[in-house]
Amino acid sequence: MSINATLFGQMITFGLFVWFTMRFIWPLLRSILDTRAVKISDGLAAAELGQQQLKEAENKAKEIIQRAHDQGEYIVELAQKQADELVEAAKESAVQEKQRIVASGQQEVDNAYQKARHHLQAELADLVTLTTEKLLADKADKMVPE
Repeated sequence: MSINATLFGQMITFGLFVWFTMRFIWPLLRSILDTRAVKISDGLAAAELGQQQLKEAENKAKEIIQRAHDQGEYIVELAQKQADELVEAAKESAVQEKQRIVASGQQEVDNAYQKARHHLQAELADLVTLTTEKLLADKADKMVPE
């Protein structure tokens, strides 16, 4: 065999191989690669969308946390106001109770004073009567001759 015929046979075989590959294998590989490229581009788009949604979710979460914080402060303020009102109401009630107790004590003192006064007046009347009886008895004894 001659080198030219071998070279020529190899060229024909290579041409047939290239033609077969271009005709049957290359379209299959191309469709697989195109499908893969579409999947990759879709995945990248989805990743970008996911990143954007993540940022939006983070912003919403910050907003919700801020609203919750503000609402918590408002609730604390309301609770403080209610506590202050309760304290004021308790002070007012305590002042009224003190006044009632003082008035009640004053009434008891007045009653005790009146009772002691009547008792002393009764004793004084008894003593005056007794003293008068003794004086009269002494004068009567002095007037009666023995």
